[in-house]
Amino acid sequence: MRKLNIFLDNLGRYDFDKLKKKAENFDVISFDVFDTLIKRDVPRPKDVFKIIEKNYKVTNFYENRVEAERTARRKLNLKKDVTLNDIYKFFSDNAVDIEYLKKLEIKTELKVCKKNLAIFDFYNYCKKNKKVIIISDMYLPRKIINEILIENGFTGFKMLFVSNEVDRIKSDGSLFEYAMKKIKAKKILHIGNSFKADYKPSLNSKNIRSFKVPTNFFRTSSKNRYFLYQERVKQEEADFLTAFINNHIKLDDYYYSVGFKALGPILCGFTRWLHDEFQKENFYNILFETRDSQIIEDCYKILYPNDKNISKFSKFTVSRRSILVPAYYLLKMNYEEIINSLPVPRTTTMIAIFDGLGLNVDNYEQQLKKYGFKKAEKINKLRDQFSKNKNFQKLFAEIYQDIIENSKKEFKGLFEYLSKYDFSKKTILIDLGWKGTTQKYLYEILNKLDIESNLEGRYLGLAKASKENLNGQNAKSYLFDNFNSRNERELELPFIGLLETFFLERTGSVKNYSVVDGKVIVNKYKYEYEESSNDIGQIQQGALDFAQQIQSSELFNYLDFSKEVVFENMFNLGCNPTLNDITKFEKFKFLSSGENVSLINKNSGILNRNKIYDDFGISQWKIGFLKSLFRLNLNYIKLYEHFNNKQGISSW
Repeated sequence: MRKLNIFLDNLGRYDFDKLKKKAENFDVISFDVFDTLIKRDVPRPKDVFKIIEKNYKVTNFYENRVEAERTARRKLNLKKDVTLNDIYKFFSDNAVDIEYLKKLEIKTELKVCKKNLAIFDFYNYCKKNKKVIIISDMYLPRKIINEILIENGFTGFKMLFVSNEVDRIKSDGSLFEYAMKKIKAKKILHIGNSFKADYKPSLNSKNIRSFKVPTNFFRTSSKNRYFLYQERVKQEEADFLTAFINNHIKLDDYYYSVGFKALGPILCGFTRWLHDEFQKENFYNILFETRDSQIIEDCYKILYPNDKNISKFSKFTVSRRSILVPAYYLLKMNYEEIINSLPVPRTTTMIAIFDGLGLNVDNYEQQLKKYGFKKAEKINKLRDQFSKNKNFQKLFAEIYQDIIENSKKEFKGLFEYLSKYDFSKKTILIDLGWKGTTQKYLYEILNKLDIESNLEGRYLGLAKASKENLNGQNAKSYLFDNFNSRNERELELPFIGLLETFFLERTGSVKNYSVVDGKVIVNKYKYEYEESSNDIGQIQQGALDFAQQIQSSELFNYLDFSKEVVFENMFNLGCNPTLNDITKFEKFKFLSSGENVSLINKNSGILNRNKIYDDFGISQWKIGFLKSLFRLNLNYIKLYEHFNNKQGISSW
């Protein structure tokens, strides 16, 4: 029976054109309150009691409160509905202050109740053109229900009718009859979510017509979702998070809504983990690496505005390139070490390779021609080319001295920049992570200079390559941690470019440093997202608004921010995109070793097999590329693994 009731309550849809047309024939429109005008930031109404139990440390409150209401309804069966006072008369824990608990429940209800954004505009239409009344079967006092409505913008209604106040209920029609008599209405149109209480009475009445809306209407849901968890407790946490997003998200801007539902949760989860890490140890310097970490710092200040560690924050204006290129000279790196350190994808170009070496490829056209290369041609499997292609080796032998000379020059600027920081005191680097390249070479540079360093890293994720890069160093990560031997799936790989784009500060990447009149100048590349800057800004604003709203809600202390739960929406965007998602992001460019490449590099047709593999290798959102190519509802994770295997790459 319970499953049938849930099914019936979820029937209906928000068809406001149809609803407006139907409303034309009525002078009086009545609305239900809970799950119609008002949504709670919880999956089910009684989940409010779980929040009270956990957030306010009231032992067994959920169980005792549910049982108290069940007992009250059974023992007071001569009454059609019960009041909050009735319920608490049967509360079984005599050791608690009942009045305190009642006030606590009301306080929590006021905080978790939010306007139903899906119906708000129609309510305002009715308020201007019709007589509006509110009818609710509810145990809460009229004063509290009225406060909830007013607080959420539902003003201008003529009367509010509450079941427990007049001992009448909707399901048998008695509360409707009472309300119609009071307002002297011959007929009304009622809008509500409950099949039994809001819709069924109209079947037995000539004067009541009902329009049913669904109890659970997920404004942001998508079909065929991937789930990163199986545990029931995490499913419950995900349900809470979904309810919150559903009640708060604005859907009028695509990029803002993506930031709110996809970036916001993982950003807050990572930030909370960082906060916990900061409480464990006393760090002297907390360095947020640009460009990926600016939004992380902003989020931290929203979630923990009074945290004493904020005074230790600094912007660490570096990039892999600005650290790595000077290291060639200082660490006396040979050909193989340099090539293996280059931060370029497996499919790359001479433009990207030369930039990673610290050189401008345009100055070496003769050398390229001499050894049979073109600057923009695609080079697959760079490391294999170095070991097997003799012309490739000869080219790099010829330019090696230039690499070292430029490295020496850039090192001077880097040294002056690093001199601003006291690395001998406990210092922590904050970044997205992956291979830990910046920490690796920063540590080695400081060590080579005989500068005592006490350096650690805290990252969103650490890939398997970090184990070798950071050998002997201290680092941890939140989402997956293959440095500390957890052997976890690197969840970001199929859409790494998309994810990094969301975190990027809207300024160019750091190229190198120069010293002018004793002052260190940070030289940057041109910002590659000029055309998409406003869209990225909307994504990040949506994420920070999520942080602001979750921080001020009851859910901030209730949720565990489990990594699998908070990453789920991002993972589904990256691995299960819609065609609309592809359209919105395929224009985005991504800076890779000084070269702008597309998130989706679609230059090939579906029949050009070799070109498809090239485009797949270049694309920074690989599943996005596959979706744009095939445009069907397929298992794109399996396709991604197949394409990787064809190129000799282990996917996960």
